[in-house]
Amino acid sequence: MSKIIYLNFLLFIFIFLKIAWSEGFLECIDDIPISLEFTENYEECLNFNSDSGVISMVEANTLIDPKEIIKYYTKILPSFGWKIKELSKDKSYMIFNRDKDVLEISIFLMENNFYKISYNFLSLVK
Repeated sequence: MSKIIYLNFLLFIFIFLKIAWSEGFLECIDDIPISLEFTENYEECLNFNSDSGVISMVEANTLIDPKEIIKYYTKILPSFGWKIKELSKDKSYMIFNRDKDVLEISIFLMENNFYKISYNFLSLVK
């Protein structure tokens, strides 16, 4: 009986941690972290699955300066296995890769110092 209680406890901890961690990830692309200072635009979520892979796109909005957005992603994504492949000279986009996955993050100035962050994710079948 104690094994069942132990397994239920581990399951509870796993579910709790998943819920707690999920607040820091995009809902559209679930393994891409998002700062609490960014707001995901759920209406712009697009996921396309095929035999050859997955394409996902989503946008987020923020008032944070692009330099801080770049700093956030160049710091956090490597801990999830992403390697920076390219950073544009004008710092308007970044490209990361992980195995056969590619992530492009683009930053656009809208109005009133409001920025749109565009996430384009491609995962090829392994």
